[in-house]
Amino acid sequence: ELQIVDEAGNKRIRIGKADAGYGVVIFDEHGSFNATLTDAPGGAAIQLRKEGGSIKLLAMGEGRSITFRNEKGEPTTILIENRKFDNGNPQLILQKGEDKKVISLSPRD
Repeated sequence: ELQIVDEAGNKRIRIGKADAGYGVVIFDEHGSFNATLTDAPGGAAIQLRKEGGSIKLLAMGEGRSITFRNEKGEPTTILIENRKFDNGNPQLILQKGEDKKVISLSPRD
């Protein structure tokens, strides 16, 4: 593990163990994480946070997703591209929150 600290001795960047894998974690002046770039067995992710709200990009073997969260940390919009369903055809899903499907598209040849 490698850590970078600011002039006051606060940890600001850590390179090493992150979630179930390894990556880079960037912290604010209070020690809360603001950004991550990680690679783990389940997928690779980038997450950006500011004042409670966040955007997370996730790439997995079966699909990809973008999740937007409000300042309370609640998911507001989720865009999912998934090949797990519909006989391997890509499926694009737009959700409001974690379980309210708004649009589902499955393009076919």
